[in-house]
Amino acid sequence: MGDRRKQYPDLSDEEYKVLTYFMSNVSVGEILAVRELESIMGLKEPRRIIESLIEKGYIERGSGCYNLSRKKFPRS
Repeated sequence: MGDRRKQYPDLSDEEYKVLTYFMSNVSVGEILAVRELESIMGLKEPRRIIESLIEKGYIERGSGCYNLSRKKFPRS
């Protein structure tokens, strides 16, 4: 995971995996995100991990979707 991983010392390895997923997929439907995190990344409880990232401010819940936080990751 390298140097980029060190930028997020407050995240567990699973949380970091999910965050990198959302860095690549800025906005994803709730159902699709959970399915992909289970099947592609092999995570057992992606909803729990997503909720943790929401609480920490890395991800926001939209209307039927999850989004990478604009506060932590401003987009131009």
